[in-house]
Amino acid sequence: MKYLALFFLLLFVFSCQPSSNESITQESKEPVLGTHHSVSFKKVFEAHGGFENWNSKRQLSFERNDEKHLIELRNRKVLVKGADWTIGSDGENVWISPAENSYRGDVRFFHNLYFYFFSMPFVLGDPGISYEDLADKEILGLNYGVIKISYGAGVGDSPKDNYIIYYDKSTYQMAWLMYTATFRTQVASENFSLIKYEGWNAVDGVNLPSKLIWYEYKDGVVGNPRREVPFENIMINSEVPDNSLFTMPADAKKVEMASTDN
Repeated sequence: MKYLALFFLLLFVFSCQPSSNESITQESKEPVLGTHHSVSFKKVFEAHGGFENWNSKRQLSFERNDEKHLIELRNRKVLVKGADWTIGSDGENVWISPAENSYRGDVRFFHNLYFYFFSMPFVLGDPGISYEDLADKEILGLNYGVIKISYGAGVGDSPKDNYIIYYDKSTYQMAWLMYTATFRTQVASENFSLIKYEGWNAVDGVNLPSKLIWYEYKDGVVGNPRREVPFENIMINSEVPDNSLFTMPADAKKVEMASTDN
C-alpha cells in the first residue's frame, strides 16, 4: 500500500508539469537577440551599450525637424506628432489622425522609418534575423569591418530587405549603414542606399546617434552627402509610456499595407 501511494503521488506530480512545448508565461513580448548572431555583431552591440541594456528600456523619444517621435520599445508602438497630423501604431494597426489631413507621404512606410534607422544597431537584434561576416571594406579612405544582415521569411513588413553594417575595427562602433528598401515592391534588390552615423552620445547607458547623413551611392562608388537628418531632445528610459497614447482616436483612419502583385 505504501508503494502504491508513492506511485500515485509521483504520477500526480509529473502530470502537473508543463510539457516541453508549453509556454510557462508570456506576460509581455521580451525581445531576444537573433539566434544566428555573429561574435563581431555581439561586440558591436557591446560598443553601443549592450543588447541587454537596450532590452531593459521601455520608451524612446526624439525630435526631427517639427516632428516628435515616441516609441514603446517592448511592443514597438509608435506615435509621431507633426504640425497638423498625428501618425500612430498600437502594435497591430497603423493610423493617421485626422482622417482628412495634409500628410502626403506613405503613412505605413513612414510611421516607424526614422525609429528604425535611429535605433541601429539594436533593431537588428530582433528574432528571425541572420548575420554574416563579410570581408573588410574601405569607405572614403577608411577600412571597416563588415556584417550583412538578412531577415527570415515573413519577418516584418519588408522581409526581403538587406542591411550591411560597417563598424570601426578598433572600437566596434557602427559607422555606416548600407540598405535596400523593398517595402513598396516586396522584390529583393541589389540597389543599396548608404547612411553615415555621426555624433554618438550615451543616453541612459545606450549610445544613440545625433545625426544621420545619406550619401550618393551607385555601383559601389560613394558620392557626395545628399541629405542630413539631425535628432534632438533624445530620451530613453525604462518607464512604460501611457498605453492610451497609441490608441487610434475617433477621428483617425486605419492605414492598410498596400497590396502588391508579387
